[in-house]
Amino acid sequence: MELEVDFLKEYNLDLAECLWGVKKISVRKLFVLLSQLGPETATAKHFTKGWNDEKELLATLIEVQDIARLEFLAANGVKQSQLPRPIQIPRPYIAARPKKKATNEDIKALFGRDNIIREPKEEVE
Repeated sequence: MELEVDFLKEYNLDLAECLWGVKKISVRKLFVLLSQLGPETATAKHFTKGWNDEKELLATLIEVQDIARLEFLAANGVKQSQLPRPIQIPRPYIAARPKKKATNEDIKALFGRDNIIREPKEEVE
């Protein structure tokens, strides 16, 4: 949906017409047009969820500065156990993983008998 809107706004082209109509465009031209869509288009915002290079740089800068603060505290006698956790700014393009505790079945599947590699026994005569 966003791609159709962007084609109309940016290129004044009907995407359906370009793909299946009388005036079809080549795959190469379609690739060129897609690759030239700007970061402020609806398609780009859909895939990046509004996250751009400036936001990434700012988030990284904050995280690095916080690590420097924690190193300063540690160098000046604050015990490791008393240090706060470093700041981690969530990125919208990284899906949050639900925290799931392993069940007995998960552990058995991981360390079960089928997963154990055994050396072949030497026959003694």
